[in-house]
Amino acid sequence: MGDKLRKFELIEPVMAPDARAARMAVATPLFPKEVFAGDWDVVLQAILTAWRARVWVLVSKGYIPVKYRWVAANCTPATFLTRVVSGVQRDDWFCHYRDVCPWCYMRWVSGAHRSIGELTGRTEGGRLLRMMRTVNLSYGAGTAGLTGALDALQREARMALRANLAGPTLPGAAVGGVWAVMVDPAVVRKDGKAATKGTKGTPFWRLRARVMLVVPGGDPVVGTLRNWDPPQVLGAPGSEEFTEVLAGHFRYPAGLVRGNPARAAECLQVRKEYPGYLAGTVGRLRGAATGEG
Repeated sequence: MGDKLRKFELIEPVMAPDARAARMAVATPLFPKEVFAGDWDVVLQAILTAWRARVWVLVSKGYIPVKYRWVAANCTPATFLTRVVSGVQRDDWFCHYRDVCPWCYMRWVSGAHRSIGELTGRTEGGRLLRMMRTVNLSYGAGTAGLTGALDALQREARMALRANLAGPTLPGAAVGGVWAVMVDPAVVRKDGKAATKGTKGTPFWRLRARVMLVVPGGDPVVGTLRNWDPPQVLGAPGSEEFTEVLAGHFRYPAGLVRGNPARAAECLQVRKEYPGYLAGTVGRLRGAATGEG
């Protein structure tokens, strides 16, 4: 990889609630044993190593342009205070490949946590409405099948938003929130076999649509969607509960880094060329600083 790689040394993990949510959302699905052991230096270095290994694959597959390979490989870690012990001394070195870069994904989750938390606090009796759907798609469906499944799932997510966002004559409806549609290839175990398999034993892409909205107190108006899990209205969450809920709801697609490289590149290329936008804010959160750039 050459001497252009920056080397980072852990000072300490950032313990602010938004940072903890982002770290849990990414580090737990990637390296659960290390996270539960609380060995954050190992977690930091493991994510750096795994991400950099995947960068070179994505460059070879054409997802990341060659000229940006060092930008992506040297992306500044998020949710950790670090010291650059070798390489360019910059704290604002971000690659912005949020769909796959663990660090940029952490920044998006952190921004979503802050925005939803602030809106909940400004909404009388503010609570959370959680909606989700998961679709398993065989690799045999190919690029066309994956594109079609993404299109259908994004349309469903938008329908879920329209069914729940507040209108001028709709008291009790949601006032804003965050949504995302993610694609996660099967995670590959150390023995090279897929850890995530379908009913016939074949690996698959896991498509996840996730919506989290803020609803006022009283009797909320909840719009349901066929084939989606039943919506869940959570009581006014405490800080720790909110952190855990949001981290789990917007869990990082670990297969993008720890799955089959060709399949990861394939689904990322579909996302890159997809005409729709697969994550964003709605209602009073639209335009909020959730790291969407």
